[in-house]
Amino acid sequence: MKATITVVIGLLFVISFPSAAAISCKNSKGKDVDWFVGLKLPKLSDIRVPTTGYEFLYLDKKSDNWTKPEDIRAQDSAIAQTVQQLYTRTTDQLYIFYNDGPPDEKLASSARAHAKGVVYFDDDEGFWLVHSAPNFPPVKQYEYPESAARNGQSFLCITLKSSQLRVIGTQLLYMFPSIYESNLPNSLASKHAELRKLFSPKELKSFVKKVGQKSTMSVKSANKMTFTSIVKSRTFKGDLYSELVTQFFKSSLYVQAWRRGSNNLASCNRKLAVKNVLEVGIGGTVFPTTKDHSKWAITVGQNRKAFICIGDINRQSSQFKRGGGTVCFENKVVHKLFKEAVRKTEECR
Repeated sequence: MKATITVVIGLLFVISFPSAAAISCKNSKGKDVDWFVGLKLPKLSDIRVPTTGYEFLYLDKKSDNWTKPEDIRAQDSAIAQTVQQLYTRTTDQLYIFYNDGPPDEKLASSARAHAKGVVYFDDDEGFWLVHSAPNFPPVKQYEYPESAARNGQSFLCITLKSSQLRVIGTQLLYMFPSIYESNLPNSLASKHAELRKLFSPKELKSFVKKVGQKSTMSVKSANKMTFTSIVKSRTFKGDLYSELVTQFFKSSLYVQAWRRGSNNLASCNRKLAVKNVLEVGIGGTVFPTTKDHSKWAITVGQNRKAFICIGDINRQSSQFKRGGGTVCFENKVVHKLFKEAVRKTEECR
């Protein structure tokens, strides 16, 4: 009888005090997902159905089309559900907020990478969010900044086991990002020398001086899907897309990247061409690339595999002296939807 009571009490304890929720990418219902892709529409007032600049469209492995737009500011948007986990962070967890345009712009540095993202892990699992939104995310509570609403933005979230931190740490070292909030617990520092270097100003500076010009590495998501990170350091002095991504996939590309300002790179007339996207159309909304700050590319050409890349660096000569990268994966549905979104490209010249 005593043993029975003990078992019942033990079961009640488990039911009453469930284990902590896993750190992972989340959908708009707060459910764990292996990965997701998102695009935020720009603010457009001169079209039939104006947009506010907060409409967010979402895809994951179960999607066959873009979701109906959700408000990225809302607490139940996929981005909010994912990023909100950071605001319960503790000192025994790894977190890295990095952005070339941080919320506190005094922390920005043109010597650092043109790169934006969040890394958040416990000893077992976490996520890597790669995005293009300036001043995001805030350090203390979830808000989507007005400064990131005017133009289109892109997001890629991947849920990963902590064993994959070796790759993330290495790629961040090559890029040399502007980190504005961070913590490295001893439990992960002892396993990952790359993270220790990233968190040590002395070792980081030494690594940056000696680092190679480029790095391509793959990670496996929690559900074993392959994602390939292609990055360049600030010593590479060239274009990520035409010189690295095309060569890795042996494929031509369509590339959507920031085109405002000077020093834009022309599309290249070569065997593996890069055509700049000039106009995008998603969910009935059409807009020029001058209103799109998102960073994505797709493989094109006959007999090419369906790869999509989402990253954080522009196609401008001013980017040659900065680190940056993109993360690529193969998915026929996502590739098809992005290809359909390309309304007009710049001809090679």
